Amino acid sequence: MTSRKKIAIVTPHHWTGSYGGAEYQISLLIGELAKTHPDLELHYLCKPSPDHIQPQDHTIHEVTAQRWFSKYGTFFDAFGLYKALKTLQPDYIYQRVGCAYTGVCAWYCKHSSASMLWHIASDADVGVSTQRLFSRRPHHYIEQKVFEYGIRHANKIVAQQQHQADQLEKNFSRSVDAVIANFQPVPELLATQNERRLVLWIGNLKELKQPDLFIDLAEQIGPIAGVSFCMAGRPQTGKWGDRLLARLNSCDAVEYLGEISQQEVYTLLEQTRLLVNTSQYEGFPNTFIQAWMRETPVLSLQVNPDGILDRHPIGIMSGNFEHLVRDCRELLENREKHDIMAKSARTYAIENHSLLNVEKLLQVLTG
Repeated sequence: MTSRKKIAIVTPHHWTGSYGGAEYQISLLIGELAKTHPDLELHYLCKPSPDHIQPQDHTIHEVTAQRWFSKYGTFFDAFGLYKALKTLQPDYIYQRVGCAYTGVCAWYCKHSSASMLWHIASDADVGVSTQRLFSRRPHHYIEQKVFEYGIRHANKIVAQQQHQADQLEKNFSRSVDAVIANFQPVPELLATQNERRLVLWIGNLKELKQPDLFIDLAEQIGPIAGVSFCMAGRPQTGKWGDRLLARLNSCDAVEYLGEISQQEVYTLLEQTRLLVNTSQYEGFPNTFIQAWMRETPVLSLQVNPDGILDRHPIGIMSGNFEHLVRDCRELLENREKHDIMAKSARTYAIENHSLLNVEKLLQVLTG
């Protein structure tokens, strides 16, 4: 009897302990693989968390103990991660979130028969900023160098969009093995456009996502009958986050819901007329795809993966705040233009971002 092939999914956090875009994509990946490929043995290697559960479709391996200094760099977990990989002896490693874990996995594969796929999670992973990000202090420098080793020695690399592939080639002289878009389950539509009232901003409230600009937008637009501006997401700790929360709590133009579950995200998007993104940069936002799947156009300040908002009538990339205000007002007032975008958005998302992309990813990983 042939033994089941082992896949190690390696990233700093499991989604039950820390929930971001990369962890969400991994949760979908594991769910689909467990359903369609019962011949695979799925293992998740990550940092410890008191919130971890032991799920039925994969096994969680905590690679280190809780240590206060681990917050200064994932390279502190290197020995624990390497030991966990040696014990598990996976056939394939899927690594997402660029950090020292990337380098440790590449080193392990160089000294074993395993093959590693690194999946680019953000434009910052392969941009010029990556090479400056860790230069401020010694531990940042070590983190960067271990990460760079992983980029240069990973067996295979997958990008979310062509722009990331181009940046990888430019900055690290490596080609990707495939460009595979992020994926989502296709939902049923539960609400008509006439029932939708929300202009929504959703994501972790951190500086690079510029949530304060959404508050500015709501205040600039002012009251519109049948429309509410709503924000949801985990607040950032520290002085900047405290100032933002204080502003939200004193602002009548925006309703702040705090951190919400993924199911609550889906429910909100069913009530959303327009999704707004104010980030400086991202990879390929999961919220874009979630919105499009539910006939919700996207209004983006700067994020425009591979120029997609220019090439398809599924939203608008405004480019600056003045145009963001103009475009938001137009899409709220011009119902015909909005509804054409809404229909196109769902068609585009189903054609390009369904769970069929999981199979493409598996073929690259195991091929």
